[in-house]
Amino acid sequence: LHISVKPESDGFNGIVSGQLNITVRSIPSGLVSKASLPVRLKVRNPPEREKRILWDISHNLAYPPGFIPKDNLDSKDPLDWLGDHPHTNFHGFHDALIENGYFVEIWDKPFTCFTTAIIERYSTLLIIDPEDSFSEAESEAFKSAVREGRV
Repeated sequence: LHISVKPESDGFNGIVSGQLNITVRSIPSGLVSKASLPVRLKVRNPPEREKRILWDISHNLAYPPGFIPKDNLDSKDPLDWLGDHPHTNFHGFHDALIENGYFVEIWDKPFTCFTTAIIERYSTLLIIDPEDSFSEAESEAFKSAVREGRV
């Protein structure tokens, strides 16, 4: 689920609410199930570029496909069940950034999707503990962005 604010609402700070309606249809039986979930979100105007961070999760395993050891082998629970995500294993770091006035957005697409308009909104790109490799096209797109001063 991806929720965004329309450009004409730029500058709005406040609470928005609504309802998410879900319908599930079973093809073989024809059974239809419906659910309604209330949604309430805090919307804030992003700060200046110096306080905006883009956090790459596209190169992290979302849910480990097996018994993957954690990076910290001294941990009492040695398996990385949650994957590396700002809202799971890195929530302490993520929360500290937010508490210090930073605006963190999560990037879940290949670096080949970087456009100048996207890159210029952020001062920092975080790539933390990537488990997946970068394609040649991604590497070139990223190098180009760095060389041109866009990141």
